[in-house]
Formats: sequence, C-alpha cells, structure tokens
Amino acid sequence: IIIKADKKSNKILSDLAKKLGGNVMTLADDQYEDFALGSLMDSVKTGKLIKDLINMNPGVFGMCVAFEPGVGRDSSLFAPYYYRDGKEIKFADLAKEEYGYQLWDWYQIPYTLKTPIWSEPYYDKGGGENLMITYGVPIFDPASGKVRGIVTADIDLTELKRVISEIKIFNDGYAFAISRFGTFISHKHAP
Repeated sequence: IIIKADKKSNKILSDLAKKLGGNVMTLADDQYEDFALGSLMDSVKTGKLIKDLINMNPGVFGMCVAFEPGVGRDSSLFAPYYYRDGKEIKFADLAKEEYGYQLWDWYQIPYTLKTPIWSEPYYDKGGGENLMITYGVPIFDPASGKVRGIVTADIDLTELKRVISEIKIFNDGYAFAISRFGTFISHKHAP
C-alpha cells in the first residue's frame, strides 16, 4: 500500500513536471528568441502567452517572465506576472523597483544554479491563499550562455493534497507528504 501511494504521488508530480516543464521551457526559449532578434519587450505578446499557459494548466496559479535589467533595448525592468483570481486571470507588475524581484529566491536560485528548480512549499498569503510550490526556469542567451532572466510557474498543491488525503492504509492508517527539507505538504491533521 505504501509503495502504491508513493508511486501514485510521484506520478502526479512527474506528470505535472513534464507537462509544465515543457510549457515553461518553451516560454523561456520563445521569449529569449524575441529579444535576441532585438524586438522590444512585448508585454501584450508575453501576457497572451502566459494567460494561454495558465488556462491550459488548471493546477497553475500564476506565471511570470522576469528579465535581468538591461536585456532588450533599454535598461528598464520587465517582470509581468499573471495569476488566477477566481475565474479571471489578472495582472501584477513585479518590475516595480520597491518589489526588487531580482533579490527573491524564486529568481535568485534558478539564476545562480543555472538550472530549473522546484521551490519548497509555501503558503501564499495574500495571493492564492493556498499551499504552493514555484517552478523556476532560467532563460539563457544562446550566444553567450549567460542567464538573462527567469520564467516561473506557481503551482497550487490542492490536487496533490486531495489525492494523498484519500489514500487509506489498513483500518486507521493514512498517507502524508513532506518536502525534501521536511515541510509538510499534506497530513490528515493539517488544514
């Protein structure tokens, strides 16, 4: 039973990672290609692409494309974030200087490691009001190999929590999930 539960939860995350990973990587490649050709940071095109990806992936709460200062024709910051708010997809500009997106873990960790990463679970207070993880993918300059930005996807863990909560082990046993660093993702005594 434990092996079956482990396989089922791993399959859910693996399927999500494959589906989302491919979509996020495509977004990263498409975005950098546009800038390599010298076009302006097209917030309309980027917004449509992000909204389409959110609509295609019900477990995705929000997505962002955030570039290093100086990428593109000017030195302005660029970090459009689109997120679910009920049945609507709304916009927030993370490029506001007071937010300092380049300093946050969701940007710094994949930037520094130069590899896609899954964050630790966190409760998104004031945003999704739910347990989430963030998948961050670096955007590389094909000519220099340097990281020029990050694409992120915030994943709502509601479905994973539901599946785990339905696993029964013998008469009174239950399944739970914890992250690699010990954060509880799902437990029968947790809200």
